[in-house]
Amino acid sequence: MKAFYVASGGTYGSPWIHADLREAGEQCSVNRVAKIMRQHKLKAQIGYKRRHIKGGKTSRIADNLLARQFNPPARINRG
Repeated sequence: MKAFYVASGGTYGSPWIHADLREAGEQCSVNRVAKIMRQHKLKAQIGYKRRHIKGGKTSRIADNLLARQFNPPARINRG
């Protein structure tokens, strides 16, 4: 189990380790693999992939279709 974990660079969690063990001919459940990994403090590294930044068109200001004036008069101090 540890060999598969090290071979993955510490990125595999219990489901992937379980799949590797099944390919190697071992019979065990995912929960059993997770339990053994917890006991040996083997934890999958999270956030190792490069973040994807969405590209696209830049936003634009919407047209003033109602022709409203957004310039209020100066405030008068009535004190």
